[in-house]
Amino acid sequence: MLNNLSISTKLTWMNIVVTGVALIVAAIAFLAYDQRNARAELVESLSTEAQMIAANSISALDFNDPQSAHATLSALSASKNIEGAGLLTPDGHLFAEYWRSPDVRVNVLPRLQPEKKEVDIFIGNHVTVMRNIDFGGRRLGAIYLRSNLTPIDERRNQFLRIFGGVLLACMIT
Repeated sequence: MLNNLSISTKLTWMNIVVTGVALIVAAIAFLAYDQRNARAELVESLSTEAQMIAANSISALDFNDPQSAHATLSALSASKNIEGAGLLTPDGHLFAEYWRSPDVRVNVLPRLQPEKKEVDIFIGNHVTVMRNIDFGGRRLGAIYLRSNLTPIDERRNQFLRIFGGVLLACMIT
C-alpha cells in the first residue's frame, strides 16, 4: 500500500506520525509532572487543615473532652473532599472522630513514628495525612485526615480532554 504513494504523500504521513508521537510523549510527561504536583498540593492543603484542627483540639486533648474534639472535627464537613478525620491519644487510641458517611470509615490506621512530625499515605483513591500534636513539650496525641482524590482525578480528566482536542486538531490540519 505504501509503495503506491508518492514521495510527497509519504513525507506528509511521516510528518503526521512523528508529530503525533512527539505530542503524545510530551503530553504523557506533562501529565505525570502535573499529577505529581497535584498530589503534593493536596497533601500540603491537608497538612494545613490538620495543623489548624490540631491547634483547635489542644485543649480538648489536654482536658480529656472528646465531645469538644468531635465538634472541632465536625467542622471538616465544609471540606467536600475530606471523608473523615480523627484524634488519637499519645498511645494511639481513638479519642474523637468524624466521618462523612459510615461506608468510608477506616478502622485500622498505621502508627505514626514518634520521631516523625507528619506522614502522608496514598492507598487506592484516598490519601491519609497523619500528624503528631505536641504542646508545651508534651505529645498530646495525633490527628489524621482522610481525603478522596477527586480533585486530582478531575484535573487529570480535564487535561486528557484538552489533550484529545489538541491532538485531533493537529491531525486534522
